[in-house]
Amino acid sequence: MRIVLWVDAGPEAGFGHLARALALADALGAAGAQCRFVVPPDVTARAWLRAAGHHDPILLGDPSRPWPEVLVAAENADVVVVDRRRPLGADEVRALGTTARVVLIDDDGPGAALADLVVTPCGAGEPPRRLAGPQYVPLRAPALRPPRAAATTPVVLVSMGGSDPGGLTAPVVEALAAVRPRVDVRVVANPASRVWLQLGPLCTRHGFAAPWAVEPGGLGRHLAVADLAVLAFGVTVYEALASGVPAVALCRSAGDVRHAALL
Repeated sequence: MRIVLWVDAGPEAGFGHLARALALADALGAAGAQCRFVVPPDVTARAWLRAAGHHDPILLGDPSRPWPEVLVAAENADVVVVDRRRPLGADEVRALGTTARVVLIDDDGPGAALADLVVTPCGAGEPPRRLAGPQYVPLRAPALRPPRAAATTPVVLVSMGGSDPGGLTAPVVEALAAVRPRVDVRVVANPASRVWLQLGPLCTRHGFAAPWAVEPGGLGRHLAVADLAVLAFGVTVYEALASGVPAVALCRSAGDVRHAALL
């Protein structure tokens, strides 16, 4: 089976869409499917795909006008999986569905009624055409957490996703530096983001370790040693919960608030 995954990624969209799609591609590939990605020409997205063994993605020439490349890719696919920031319209789903089955991830927009399958963490509905609820969020394998001594200084993981467009990382680190008894802060961010250059000096000033770069494999190894995670609401919140790490989720939109309240 040939599967095309059309995914948003980059400074504005973040990398949660791509993280979910990579988790899906891993499972589908293990079942014998051939997976190919359609993504914007973002440097971090391409690095994540290479690290996961996807060396031949279709790069969108103009991400604001993706349809020429997407429709060509769909012609050679059995299934098109769409995980994007903007919901698809009915005409868009209908266009994709002329040659392939259409699966929408986290998209309950106007095109959802025409899709062959909708996977939504905060919607409603019954299988087989709808998989609704947090248990259906595609995730990579949760972190294995070794036992920790009670006297160990608590570790707080801070990650605002792959882009942190709101610049939330720095004020969170400043706030955690004032916590007493002292906590050990571990910051994970994208070197390509605007906040990266200020994080090194900030962590040094407060006696925290230098920030770690985001990794294609997700936050697994960081969650494995964390006692608490402060995260921008998104896929990483689900990864934390699956790993048994309590999360403080910062919501950046009304949609985040609704989704977090349900979760």
